Formats: sequence, C-alpha cells, structure tokens
Amino acid sequence: MSSSSVTVADPGVEAALCALEAGLARLCEVRTDALSNPDRLVVMQRLETVVRALPGVGLELVAQMREQWSNDDFATHSVIDTLADGLRISPAEARARWRAADDLAPRTGLDGQVLEPVMPGTAAAQREGVIGGAHVKVLRDFVGHLPSCVDSVTRDQAEAELAGHARVLRPDQLRQVADRLDAILNPDGVFSPADRERRRGFILGRQGPDLMSKCTLVADPELRAYLEAVFAKYAKPGACNPEDTVRHVDDEPDPDAAERDSRSGPQRQHDAVKAVFRAMLASGQLGHHRGLPVSVVVSMTLRELESAVEHVQAATADIDVDVDVDQHTPTHHRHSTPADREQPTPDHHGQSTPDHHGQSTPDHGGQPTPDDHGQSTPDDHRQSTPDQHGQLTPALYGHSTRDHRGQPTPAYGELRVSGPPVVT
Repeated sequence: MSSSSVTVADPGVEAALCALEAGLARLCEVRTDALSNPDRLVVMQRLETVVRALPGVGLELVAQMREQWSNDDFATHSVIDTLADGLRISPAEARARWRAADDLAPRTGLDGQVLEPVMPGTAAAQREGVIGGAHVKVLRDFVGHLPSCVDSVTRDQAEAELAGHARVLRPDQLRQVADRLDAILNPDGVFSPADRERRRGFILGRQGPDLMSKCTLVADPELRAYLEAVFAKYAKPGACNPEDTVRHVDDEPDPDAAERDSRSGPQRQHDAVKAVFRAMLASGQLGHHRGLPVSVVVSMTLRELESAVEHVQAATADIDVDVDVDQHTPTHHRHSTPADREQPTPDHHGQSTPDHHGQSTPDHGGQPTPDDHGQSTPDDHRQSTPDQHGQLTPALYGHSTRDHRGQPTPAYGELRVSGPPVVT
C-alpha cells in the first residue's frame, strides 16, 4: 500500500492517519488461509465497519471545505473540481458527495455554533460504521419523498426511527420498513403541487461510444398525460416505423404494416417521441435561439456519404449517387461535405464555399453550425445541389433543381452528386 508523502500540519490528525495507514498495510500482509470460516466472517465484519465509517469522516471534511472555501487555496475554482481532481473521481461522484454532505455532515451556524446534521440518526449510524451506502440511500430517499404536509418534528422522529431499524436490517429489508412507515405518515398518498414540482426533472445523459444517450425522466401528472396521448397515437404497432419505406404518421397503419413491425414497446415509444419532436421542429413555432431560427442540420463526411449509398451507376465520365440521408419526412435542412473522409468541411452555413472555378466565395450571413450530434443550427432554407465540378453548393430548400445535364435534383434530403468520380 502506498501513502501520500504530503503531511498534515495538525500533529494529531497526522498521527491518526499514519496509524490508519500502518494498520492497513500490516493487515494486507497478514495471511488468512489458516483461518476458519467463522473467523473469516468476523474479519470481514470488522473490515466492513471500518469501510462504512470512513465516508462519514470524508463528508464532514467536504462540508468544512465548502464552508471555508477560498479560490486562493487551489488552482481549481470550485469544490467540485477540486474533489474530482484531488481524489481522482468523476465530477458526478464529487457532486454526489457534496449533496450527501448537506444531509449527513455537521453544519456551522451564522454565530459559529456547530449544528447537528439534517439527518442526525443516519449520520451517527454511518460514523459508527453500522450502516453502509445502500442503507444511507434508502434513508435519504425516504426523507426526500415525504410530503410537505408532514411537519419537521414528525419528519425527524421518522428519520430517527428508520435509522434505528437500519442498524439491524439489510438494505432490502429496510426498504420494506420505509414503505410501511411512509404509508403510516401519509396513508392517503396526498402530495401537493409543490411536492411534485420539487421532484420533477429530466436528465439527458452523455452520449456513449455508439452515440446513444440514456435519459432519466421524473414526470409530473400533466407531462405523463401528454406522453400517454402521444404513445396512444404514434407508438402503436406499424406507426412511425423507420423500417417502412412509407411511414404511417398521420394516417392509421394498415394491418400489414402492424404485422411487419418487429420493434419492442420501448422502441416504438422512442420513435413516437422522435416523431413529435421532428414535427415540432418542422412547424417553425420554436422561434429563435441566439438570434437564429431553431432547426437541425445534418452534416456528413465522405465516408458516411459512401456508407449511405443505395444506388451507384458508373459511366466513363459521370457517376450518379442517390443517397437517402434520412428516411424520415423532410424536416431537416440538409448540407453535405464530401470533400474529406473523416472531418466535415466548411459548407454554406457561415463558411465560404468553392465556386465553379474553385475559388472561395462568401456566404450569405449564416452562422457556422455543428452536425447532427445534438446541436441546433440556423434555418437558412438551403439544400445541397451539385455544381459543374461535382461539388455540393446550396440551393433553395424545398424546391427541385436541375443539374448540368438537365436532370431534376431531388430536394428533401435526397442528395444527387454528379460529375467526375471522386478520387480518394
């Protein structure tokens, strides 16, 4: 076991830390293969007590650091960043410890007097090492779920009683006791609008390696009613199915479409919500964001463009590529950047584009916009169409244009690239 070479100025705290580290190092070197199973259980119980008690000491330090915070102490400018960097934990874990310190750590009043924690029974049991993190979560969830009609005295008594049960019960057993106690305190299940507003929330998680995002929603009754209405219409089998060539959005899906639908219930609900958001974006009723109309732009690299090719007809001088960028309804304003395989190149949205002679020409005042990985873009109503060199230049969105051979060029997200084959 390695210990930090940095010492603490307080000799008492330094001596306690050295004793703790020395004891742990000695314990790690002790052989336990000669112990009986009852002795092994006793060792694990005593270790569990120490492991459970240490977070309580850490939460008190977090609370003290927050109360006495100064930007001159660290290079970071917040307690969260300091904890994340100093302890090598994620910012999410640092915020979780910050919130836990609000409930379980002693506080200091305006007159300098030390006040007991908001949940004194839970904090005391944790400092003694008789309850673990799972017990603490049950207790905090119970207290946070109590309605505002429960007065503070009753709330404190309920927390103390439940903390007493936590000293002898497993977390799953404690959960059952918490549910029973909640039913006693609020038998009619009465929650005020303020209680529901306090708990509502939506968390959009980060994108994973596959660009998928996990979301957490706590919906109030009004939002749930909206979702149920949307799911009843758009989440039925056969509706808004991305695998169908002709999607049934406004009309009723026929029995064959419902029979072909192999999506699960959660997948149909996902597609239903996506259809509603797409329709809302297409309606133009979202107004402006930072001075620009709210819309979505899809950008593609050449590699992504080639992977989406459905039909290729090669000739001696020309190559026609029909690409269905998005099989949905034409609600996005398209632009494509096939000049590079990996990185999207500047397009008409706020960047200069090549003219027919390969020279850079100014844009029309649009702003540079990110791709479709969750960003908003300006609504300049333009779509990509080919010029004489096979490059993509903007055209008016929603109107059919013709290429240099007089052939109509599709709008609404279907790009046709004409010209000499691209050498890559």
